[in-house]
Amino acid sequence: MNANTPIDPPASPEELRRLELQTGTTVADFGAGSSALWAATMSDAVGADGSVLMFDVRSSALKAALKVASIRGRTNCKAVWTNLEVYQGASGVADNSLDAGILVNVLNGSKHPKDMLAEIHRMLKSGAKLMIIDWEPTTENRLAPPVNHRVASPFVETLAKSLGFAPMSKFSPNASTWGLILMKT
Repeated sequence: MNANTPIDPPASPEELRRLELQTGTTVADFGAGSSALWAATMSDAVGADGSVLMFDVRSSALKAALKVASIRGRTNCKAVWTNLEVYQGASGVADNSLDAGILVNVLNGSKHPKDMLAEIHRMLKSGAKLMIIDWEPTTENRLAPPVNHRVASPFVETLAKSLGFAPMSKFSPNASTWGLILMKT
């Protein structure tokens, strides 16, 4: 499942405050999906001098997201069509170039979460924060993906540490999801 489907938690400015986004920075919505919900909120945070890169494996989702962003007046959103499970797959994005990123409801659809986190790590600057939100393994929410697709936060935290991320904090966006803030070391 990609981010920004109708079952996502709302794109909460409160959740994004955890990233301490700054005006004029370049941030990423990894697995943006078609609605640009999180990207639009991030766009407001980084302002006209900043930029939001929306990543997705589906070009149709990115076209829709760009249209939504344009309708909402977000001119600083750009699309990056790539498979995040391929290291250096986002070849147009330089190493150590992003100030922050989010990965919302994406890992549950990944067959290679470590590869995905490695590609994200490559693009983030040292000291950059990554917010991950995904489904609780035990939630009984009927909208959640199948249990065997869900990833637990301790598993993701272990993968992230092995790649050079430092856990900063854990949170619960709602009763059905978990959240982590990681920092690239």
